[in-house]
Amino acid sequence: MDVRRDTCCSVGNRRRRDSWASSCSERSEDEDRRDQGVAMTIVTLNAILDDNNRMFEFLRSFGVLGDKYICAKCRKLMSCAKVPPKRCRDLLMWRCRKDDVWRSVRKGTWFETARLSIRTIVLMSYCFCMRKSVVSTSRMTGLSERSVGDWFLSCREICSALLKKRGKIGGPGVVVEMGESCFGVAENRKGKWLPELWVWGAVVCGKERGDLVLKIVDKRDARTLQRLLEEHVEDGTVICSDTWKSYEDEGAVDLQTFADDHNYQFHNKVIGTMEQCWEEVKRVLGRGKRRRSGLQSHLDEYVWRESVFGNGCVFHSFMRGVGTVYVPCVEDPTPVTEHPKLSARAMTTAEGKGCPTQSSEDPSSPMAARDSTPVTVERYPSLSAIGPSSTVAPAMNFTVQPKETPTKRRKCVV
Repeated sequence: MDVRRDTCCSVGNRRRRDSWASSCSERSEDEDRRDQGVAMTIVTLNAILDDNNRMFEFLRSFGVLGDKYICAKCRKLMSCAKVPPKRCRDLLMWRCRKDDVWRSVRKGTWFETARLSIRTIVLMSYCFCMRKSVVSTSRMTGLSERSVGDWFLSCREICSALLKKRGKIGGPGVVVEMGESCFGVAENRKGKWLPELWVWGAVVCGKERGDLVLKIVDKRDARTLQRLLEEHVEDGTVICSDTWKSYEDEGAVDLQTFADDHNYQFHNKVIGTMEQCWEEVKRVLGRGKRRRSGLQSHLDEYVWRESVFGNGCVFHSFMRGVGTVYVPCVEDPTPVTEHPKLSARAMTTAEGKGCPTQSSEDPSSPMAARDSTPVTVERYPSLSAIGPSSTVAPAMNFTVQPKETPTKRRKCVV
């Protein structure tokens, strides 16, 4: 028996086991990073979505669907009734037994304009929170990749809307580091070349998952910096940056006066928090998401995920955000009584038919002094341009000539 061969085999098997264990650990870390705190599993979600009543109660708990609906006729609360799938694919509708009024449960909610089923929409939203790819989501839901991509875009729009409602970062004595990074250009002349895009960022230092701001900028000048700081950073914040001098214009903008007005304290030093953030952002976004058309939406998605990290289930946070952005309506919208253009048309029609109006009844009006033989039509200016205290300009009069009937020529038979 060859001892060397057995030793080599054992060493090779040990190396394979170590490599397999390391790959499994890396895979588990990637899955944990991808989940980002999604506590609900796909099995639990499918159990909720399979039961129709349970699904609607689940959505009502997050405020995505309304708890009540008011009848437009009797102004009383409507009851939720089960209907066959031929009438409504959601199997539930609001019903008023007194006036026989029916309304869909989607009326005035996030699902009103969607043509997909509520089960499919919730499942795609869950895949979005789980960072599932478009291909895997289309296989799971049975939809095309284009439909899944469009719905992922609407989910990112919700993330952008939630960030607009968020307040400014920083505060008196809080250290915030800012900087820029270039997106889109191929590094080391490898890969597909993309247009150069600069992103401005600011992050609160001293926190593991601090507040973050990422915005695309067209120019890197002092005016752009002032606008970004006023919109996203609180007064009295300590701002650290290594490129503070590069923002100085030649006498166009006085940055020191701007800093004194807002009580900002600028320090030309780098802590390193923003550089680590740039590496993480570029790793998550990848090369295929660095185009100008969709880069800002992906940046907003990343910032939103960082803001809700560690606050429970990300899917639950997203559904609560949907209920905040799209508040369900509890009654039908009030119809518009009269449009100004429609009223102008009605007045013109009344004058053409010879109905009495204010101008024809007034003896001092120019229309009363004219002969009533020719047919006259009054044209009024647009009522939307006329204020409550302004006077109507004199009407334009013109004569409508009668239409001449063409003479028919008879054929001569020889």
